[in-house]
Amino acid sequence: MTPPVASGILVSPAPVDEFQFVSAHQGFLRYFPAVPDDRRERSRLRAERSDGVENRQRILAVATVVVARDGLQVPLATVAAEAEVGIGTLYRHFPNRAALLDGLVIRSLRVVLEAIRDAVGDAATALDAVRGYFYRMIEHRDQLILPLRGGPAVASAEAAGLREDVRRELEDILRRGVADGTIQSGLTPLDLILMATMLAQPLPNITDWDLVARRTADVYLAGMPPRSGEPYVRR
Repeated sequence: MTPPVASGILVSPAPVDEFQFVSAHQGFLRYFPAVPDDRRERSRLRAERSDGVENRQRILAVATVVVARDGLQVPLATVAAEAEVGIGTLYRHFPNRAALLDGLVIRSLRVVLEAIRDAVGDAATALDAVRGYFYRMIEHRDQLILPLRGGPAVASAEAAGLREDVRRELEDILRRGVADGTIQSGLTPLDLILMATMLAQPLPNITDWDLVARRTADVYLAGMPPRSGEPYVRR
């Protein structure tokens, strides 16, 4: 049986999933294997990766709230239930409690680092950058699970690297503050970290913590410039 002809091209009776084109050339059929279309598979893999990232972020966000509320020993099943994921999904992302707590600290350090960099970007002076850092720490306090706020002490390389990034960013602000005359010399990144930690830790029975914390920050900031033109020397 002669295959049907359309516009000079012979159409193969072979299944389309085996061959895509058949053409007549020099008295014989030349078969061109179809190129596999893997777009659907790539789309499926992208969707799975997106779902995985979304699940991980949701687990961390919910765990931040749950750990702050119930403590470091909260059952992981509680975290999974409140995140509305199966316990198996939680364990795929965080195989044990230590991994989850490490993830919480890393997430918190990223929040801190972003707060510092945003403050620097919006500031006219180094002192303004410190003010922006303090205010952002007050604003984002509910997102922070850190050792200085009762969080776990973690020793992962990623957490250590982020802590060092925070220290360097604050050290750079202080150095620029001495240079532009808005911050006295002798202050250290730890001074700022401790103050920011206290501002991000509401005291009981204070109804408007944002207002109180900002006022406290302003009092601290008022003491940071050099006094009477003389640099501060730590004793």
